[in-house]
Amino acid sequence: MSQAAIELKILFVEDEADVRTVVTQMLEVLGCHVVVAEDCEHALALLREQEIDLLISDVIMPDQRGPDLYQTAKEIKPDLPALFVSGYTEDMLQEVPQNSSVGFLRKPFSLKQLRAALEKLS
Repeated sequence: MSQAAIELKILFVEDEADVRTVVTQMLEVLGCHVVVAEDCEHALALLREQEIDLLISDVIMPDQRGPDLYQTAKEIKPDLPALFVSGYTEDMLQEVPQNSSVGFLRKPFSLKQLRAALEKLS
């Protein structure tokens, strides 16, 4: 029995190419349309140009932390929900805003975990 597609347009921000590829494929399997950015500056440009339903961002990136990106993104789209992903320890959770429109997944994560996080935020 297959589950329904999650029809969201997602802006996915990740600096590591291999992670970008795998997670993008996972999101597409779930039925999402994925717009990919490899840095925060590109992500903000895409957010200004396109209608985005959800931001998924790595917490730690070379140019800016994901939560800082999210604060700027909310100036462009105040109701934007976000899912942060990180391979770092739970200490990174203090970096992530705590509210109902924000989620967190620790890398590596399964397709099932990703689906559950998306369903919670959509």
